[in-house]
Amino acid sequence: MSSLPPMLSPTLPPWTDCVQVEFPKMLSPTLPAVFDFGSKKTNTKTGLSHEMKDKSFPVTLKVSKKVLSRLDARTDEDTPESKPNGRREEARANRIPPARDLDKSTTPTKAKSKGVSPTRDDETKQQFKLVRTKMRTWLDLARTKKHLSDAKFQAEEYALASAAAMDSLLCYIIGFNYEERADRLMGRLPHEKSWTTLVNFVNRVNFLHEASKQTHLVACCHLLRALIHVRIGLVLGAQIKAHARDSESEGDPEALALSLLRTQEGYTADFRRANRSLPLSALSQSFPKSYARRSKTATPVVHDGGYRPWSDEYALPLHVYSSLQEAAALGWNMTDEWIRGEGLKYEWACRALA
Repeated sequence: MSSLPPMLSPTLPPWTDCVQVEFPKMLSPTLPAVFDFGSKKTNTKTGLSHEMKDKSFPVTLKVSKKVLSRLDARTDEDTPESKPNGRREEARANRIPPARDLDKSTTPTKAKSKGVSPTRDDETKQQFKLVRTKMRTWLDLARTKKHLSDAKFQAEEYALASAAAMDSLLCYIIGFNYEERADRLMGRLPHEKSWTTLVNFVNRVNFLHEASKQTHLVACCHLLRALIHVRIGLVLGAQIKAHARDSESEGDPEALALSLLRTQEGYTADFRRANRSLPLSALSQSFPKSYARRSKTATPVVHDGGYRPWSDEYALPLHVYSSLQEAAALGWNMTDEWIRGEGLKYEWACRALA
């Protein structure tokens, strides 16, 4: 006699009372059984049809609605729909942002909202574009005045040719200063090539000053070229220091050192010529207005913005510690005083953009 498993409770019916097991009928003793999945009517009546798809022993279970309701009874806490924000609430409790928020970039460079201020890189790029625009404007004016000077020289109007050449030189100085500022904004070392071109251009300007018999303006150009040499020396010194810090930087250190020595020899010779031809006594007598406009302080005057020769200050006498900005201001004032004294009708390009 086989033993039956004990019941969990003597007062409750077994769980199989409401479950009817039906075995499919065999069409033929030699063919496999055909699966009976139940009709649509049975499915709609019971609400569930459990099919056992085991080919060796197919069985169809038909469960009543009463038992089905017991089997499908689940609390709201067990269903995933009851807590759609469960992960987010748990993450919020742990003070961790949701995963979808972590994927979003919050860097200010990618922010496009109007309330976000531009980054420092954006401001630097804007300043670079502005400085380069000013540089091109002044260089275009310098070329225009150079062509005007050549035309006046061909017409044998030497005074106007001399004034236009001086105006062109000052425009080149202003433009190259903007070029150097643009390089520094982008973290690049300034180059001396642009300044070096002005060394030979001063010879052309002095040739026109001699043609108009203005020896004092020739001496003024010597001062300008001397401080151009000083500016070149500062650029070369910065390149040598950069090469000492990083051996892979551009430039040959020996060639840079030789160029620096030639630059020092150049400004020494130009200062000697200028002091011989234009002492302070001669400057005060021939150009009293320019001498009166000098700064009363002996410290070099340097303006943070662009050069403005028509309004910049300058301390006299000019020496190796003076700035090119002071030399440009002295050159503009001396030339303007000479133009007014001669009664020439000339329009300054430097002052046109003021």
